[in-house]
Amino acid sequence: MENAGRRTAEAAELLLGSLPGRRVALVCGRGNNGGDGCVAARLLLSCGAVPRLILVGSPEDLSLDARQAWDAALAAGVEFTICAAAPTLAAAGASLSGAELIVDALLGTGFTPPARALAAVAINLINASGRPVLAVDIPSGLCADHGRISGAAVRATATVTFGYPKPGLVLHPGTQHSGRLWLANIGFPPDTDSLVAGELNLTTARDLAPYLLPRAPESHKGTYGHVLLVAGSRGLAGAATLAARGALRAGAGLVTAAVPASLAAVCLPGLPEAMLLALPDEAPAAPGTDAAAVVLGHLSRVSVLAIGPGLSRSAGSARLVRELCAATDLPLVLDADALHALAAAGPQATNKRRLPAVLTPHPGELARLLAMSTAGVQADRVEAARACAGRFRSVVVLKGARTVIALPGGTVWVNPTGNPGMAAAGMGDVLTGVIAAQLARGMEPHEAAVLGVYLHGLAGDLAVAATGPWGILASEVADRVPAAARYLMSNRDVSPNAHLTLLVA
Repeated sequence: MENAGRRTAEAAELLLGSLPGRRVALVCGRGNNGGDGCVAARLLLSCGAVPRLILVGSPEDLSLDARQAWDAALAAGVEFTICAAAPTLAAAGASLSGAELIVDALLGTGFTPPARALAAVAINLINASGRPVLAVDIPSGLCADHGRISGAAVRATATVTFGYPKPGLVLHPGTQHSGRLWLANIGFPPDTDSLVAGELNLTTARDLAPYLLPRAPESHKGTYGHVLLVAGSRGLAGAATLAARGALRAGAGLVTAAVPASLAAVCLPGLPEAMLLALPDEAPAAPGTDAAAVVLGHLSRVSVLAIGPGLSRSAGSARLVRELCAATDLPLVLDADALHALAAAGPQATNKRRLPAVLTPHPGELARLLAMSTAGVQADRVEAARACAGRFRSVVVLKGARTVIALPGGTVWVNPTGNPGMAAAGMGDVLTGVIAAQLARGMEPHEAAVLGVYLHGLAGDLAVAATGPWGILASEVADRVPAAARYLMSNRDVSPNAHLTLLVA
C-alpha cells in the first residue's frame, strides 16, 4: 500500500507538472484502494502540495490497512472531509471543483458493477467536476475483468495501475474511461510473472522492439520478401491498390497484385512499384475457372499469399479461395471476401496447414465464421476471437476498437493503437498488406499479426495527429506506416521515471 500510494503521488506530479501549492482532492473508499489514496495524500503533502482527503463512508468502516493509512495521513496534517451521508458528500462537491486534480481512490479491482448508494453519488460528482482525474489502479465503477460498464463509472484523464494491467483497462468500452495508462512497479516479486503471463496480453512498444531492427547495408529487395495479393473485382479495384500500397509501405521487397485481366490496365494507377498478374476472369470481372492455375504457377516466386480484398463473392472467387488454401503451405492472409468463402468452406480449409493462416475479420465477418450474431461477437470480443482461432486453427485479427489478435492455442493480444478516424473505407485492405509484408520478411504468423496491427493503428494515430479525425483516407494511413515504424523504433520503452511505464498514451 505504501508503494502504491507513492506511485500514485508520482503519477499526480506527472499530470500536474509540479506539486508545491497544487490543490489535490483524493476521493477514497473504505477498502485498500482508499488506503492507497490516503498514503498518496500524506506523500503529496510532504512534497508541498495541498491535498484534501474526502472519505466516502466512515473511518470505522475502513479496512485495517486503510485505517492505518488514514490515521497516518491525518497525523501528518492532511485536511479531510468525512462523507457518511449524501448531503455531506454533495457539499464536498465544492472541494472537487476547486481542485486542480482529483484522485479517484474510491473502488478497486474487486468491485463488481454497478456502483450503488454513496459510491454512485461520488462517481457522478467526480465526473461533473470538470477537473482532471487520476484513477488509482482502475477507474471506479469499471469492471476490471471485462471493461464492461453498468451504471456510473469514473472517466479518468489517466490511470496508474499496479503490478500488471487489468483487462478492463484496455478493452472497449473500459478503455474510454481509463485515459493515459501507466503501469507502476510496487514490488511484486519477479516469480509472480509466471502466474499471470500468457492468456491475455497488451501489445507494447517493448514487445515489438526485437522485430524492427535497422536494415543491413548489404540487403536487397529479395531480403524482404515477395507478397502476392489476390484481390479486386469490378467496382472494387481500389481494394487491390490499397492492399498493395500497404504491403509496400510496410517494407515488402516486392509486391505482385493478381487481379482479373479485364481490370489489369486500371487496377494500380499511380502505384508503379507494384507488379501485376492478370487472371482469367468471368463476368462481372471476377476470377474465372482457370485463375487458380495461374496463381499456383506463380507461387514458387513469392514468399506470402494474401487473398480477399475486393475479390467479390462470386462462385469463381469462392472456388479460387478453396483451391488456393488447399494447394499451398505458403504463409497466408485471408481477408474480406476470402473470409466469406472460408465461412462456406468450413474449418477444414485451414486447419490442416503447416503454418496457421492469418484471418482478419471485422465483427460481422467473424460472426459468419462462427455462425453467431454480430452482437454476440461484440459482447465478448476476446472469447469470440479465441473461439474462431481455435476452430480454424488460425491467427485471428478481430478488427475494431482495441483490435484483438487471438492465437490457436488461446493466447490473446489486445492492440492499443488506432482511433475512430480510421472508421473509413479501405483501412482493412491496407492492414492486409501490412501484415503480409511482415510475413514476407520471415516473421511467424502471430508475430506478423501483432506487429502489423500495431503499426497500422499507429500510422492512423499519426494521420489523425497531423490533420484531425475527419476525412482520413486509407491511402494516407498506408503512407504513414514508414513513419510509424520509425516512431516505434525510437520509442521502445517510454518510461517517465524508474517506476512508471507508459503503456497507452
